[in-house]
Amino acid sequence: TDTEIIAADGDINVQARSKSQIDALAYSGALAGSRGNGLSVSLAGAGSQASNEVRQDVIVSVEGTSALTTTASGDIDVGATNKNEVLADAGGVSVALALGLAANSATSGAVGSGVATNNVGSTSNLSSTSVLIGDDVKLDANDALSLTATEKLTVEALGIGGAVAFASSANAVAFGGSSGVATNEVYTETHVEYGDDDGAAGAGELTS
Repeated sequence: TDTEIIAADGDINVQARSKSQIDALAYSGALAGSRGNGLSVSLAGAGSQASNEVRQDVIVSVEGTSALTTTASGDIDVGATNKNEVLADAGGVSVALALGLAANSATSGAVGSGVATNNVGSTSNLSSTSVLIGDDVKLDANDALSLTATEKLTVEALGIGGAVAFASSANAVAFGGSSGVATNEVYTETHVEYGDDDGAAGAGELTS
């Protein structure tokens, strides 16, 4: 609010709340097979990537010459709450089979990979959960006065890679490779700010 005057006989609650669940799922698979009298070659590859990029601000701002006053028994509660669940799962599995008869050659190769990433905010642009009280704001509670900023963040990343390669002949070559990569980068801030000139008074306690 910019300039507001609120007087209440009971409690005054100013709240901003956000709750979200963000999921990214990616899975892939590949199968290759070959069989012959001559050279048998079989190759398979599978890869997947899942990523989330999130930036979310939950801010309560009381500015200007606003005044919040409880004229009788009552609390003043100003708060910001942010609850997020961010999940990224990625997986890649591949299978390659090569069969060569008699003295023939068989070669098989398989590669599987999964990459999962979560980015919440950034170094230059934090995700913020904040309560901001301006310099000229008056908060006058007969009972408790509470300024709270709460953030609950759950971030999960899972990367899975799998590969199976099989070659059978008198001259057989089989190779396989897999990788799973999971990364989380979280840049957030949670804070309460109130100016030096605030008239903050209450029979209870000030918590932040």
